[in-house]
Formats: sequence, structure tokens, C-alpha cells
Amino acid sequence: MKIDASSSQWFNETLSRSPQEQLRIINQPNALGQQEYRGLYSHIMRKVGADLRHWMDISSSMRGIELPQVSVVLGSGLGSLTSQLEIVARRTFLDCGLPVPSADGHAGEFILAALEGRGVLLQSGRIHCYENWSPAVVALSARAQAVAGIQTFILTNAAGGLDPRVSVGDLVLLTGHRGAQNHSPSNSLYDASGEDTGPFGAKFYPVNEMYDPQLRLRFGEIAKSLGITPHVGVYQFMPGPRYEEPHEIAEFARLREAALAQVKPQSALIAVGMSTAPEVYALAQLKTNPHYSGIKILGISNITNKAAGISGSVPTLEEVLEAGPIGGNKIAAVLQKLIPAITSDS
Repeated sequence: MKIDASSSQWFNETLSRSPQEQLRIINQPNALGQQEYRGLYSHIMRKVGADLRHWMDISSSMRGIELPQVSVVLGSGLGSLTSQLEIVARRTFLDCGLPVPSADGHAGEFILAALEGRGVLLQSGRIHCYENWSPAVVALSARAQAVAGIQTFILTNAAGGLDPRVSVGDLVLLTGHRGAQNHSPSNSLYDASGEDTGPFGAKFYPVNEMYDPQLRLRFGEIAKSLGITPHVGVYQFMPGPRYEEPHEIAEFARLREAALAQVKPQSALIAVGMSTAPEVYALAQLKTNPHYSGIKILGISNITNKAAGISGSVPTLEEVLEAGPIGGNKIAAVLQKLIPAITSDS
């Protein structure tokens, strides 16, 4: 049943509710009219972005560092970077008006850190579709950070390895996704007909180079100088929370081998996980808005287990969290050199 949201009175009454109540409303797009849903989502996105920017402005000024231009999203078990940087300030998702993660290993806070006199925004943890949040709400944090002025997004995740040659602790630089077609963060924001180039970007947007090739190259070069050799390939998105079945992994293996047979290793499936794709699609779309055209994205999978059917063991959350720091420490080492290089270019 549609909620009658056509009047400004409804909108004003909705804005008087708590941020968490507003999030629950936009988590059910079919309960609202298109215009009302877009208006409320846009309002929340801009409000969270303005709140983040205000907090970063004050905290950076007090510490005497430059405002962050780079955000690093830390996936499951990847919080080791926070212990290797100078922490300036913290702000919880709840305080920002964002959903609070329920998954283990996801703290649900923003951390402003200092690195060589420059601010870096760390997002410690994320929400997932399997926590009963829509893809649009899952992508809300990324969109809000763009509103706050972040230009370079480095998204990390814990993932299962689809290639037998990939070991626990290895890193994968992502070139694209597979399997996220039904989890687009944009579907609920656009009606069925017509082209729209609103605040979220164009309705029809390209995704052939979602991940920036130059960022991927620079990460790889720095990694190799540190004795780390990352893999390159495609991320298989699974909505979760269940792990994949062995027959699914066998199908992914066939697709991977088909890509390799065509000598296209960068198009081969190599990692599988339950995050990242909705956020990246939202940012790729946002880039089509001229105000956000400078957005660049780097995706890194930290292999924390062999996918089901490849090893003899059964995947568990415990092994993911336990193995996270192995690759997490590698990511941290590279980013401590990559981030100053990125910001000095700006």
C-alpha cells in the first residue's frame, strides 16, 4: 500500500523523526511515491554529507592538517590500518545518521587520521544487503562522503579465493564485478521511463572503468617494491549472508577458465564476497554528475579463505576475522605510501 506522501506536511513530519526512523522509511522505496522517495533520500544524503564535512573541517583545523581527499573503507578484519596512523578524531555511524552495522568485524565509525600532515578518512566497517538494508541505503555512506568532498575512494573487503593459485593473505586488485545486477543502488531512485541526470548522476551510466586503472597500477608498483605481488581480476558479488555452495564455485571456475582461455586475466573471476559492488556502482553513477566527475575508485580484496569446494574446509566467519590481518597488514603498508602520493598530485 502506498503512503500518501504528496504533501509538504508529510515531508516536514518525516524530517521531525529521528535519523534512524528516516533510514527505515527510505529502506522501503515501494512504500513511497517516486518523487517523495527521491526527495527524502537526497535530503538524508546531503545532511549526512554536510555533517561529515563539518566534523572533518573542525577536527582537521584543530589538528592543523589538510582536509581529507581520500577515504578508505575497511572491510571485515581489516582494521589494522587504524593502529598504524595517528588518530585525530572518531565519529560513529549513529552520530552521523547512518545505519549501524550488525556484522562482526564492522565497528561502524569514521576515523579521521593524519598521514604526513594530510587528513585521511577511514570508514571502519560497513553495512550489507544481508542486514536487511536496500542497496540504496548500503550505498548511502559512499554518496554522503562524496558530498563531504572525498574524491578518491579505496574500498577494501574480505573475500574468498576462487582461483586455486590464490592463497590466504593474498591481495586482489579489482577490475569489475559479476552478479550484482539485482542489487543496484540506483533502481529505486529512478522511474521506469525517461532519462534523469539528478543529484545521483545519470540514470544510464557507464561502468566499464569503475575502478581507476592508474590507481590500480600505482598500488601494484608500490606493492611490488615492498615484496608484495597482488593479483588482478573480477569480484563475484553474493548477497549473503550464506557462503557460496560448491556447485556455484564450480560454475565460477568455468567462467574464470573461459576468460583465461581468451587471454583475458583481468576479466577472470578471482574473488567472491558480499559487499563493495553497491557502493562502487553508486560512485560510478555519481561521477556522471559534473560536480563529482573527479571521483576515483580503487577496489582491493583481501583473501581470507578459500571458497567453498576449493579447499577441504567449511568457510566460517571466525577464519575470515582471524586471517584478515595477514593481508590487512599488506594493504596498510602499501596505502601508507600510496595515499601521500595521491594527495600530493591534487
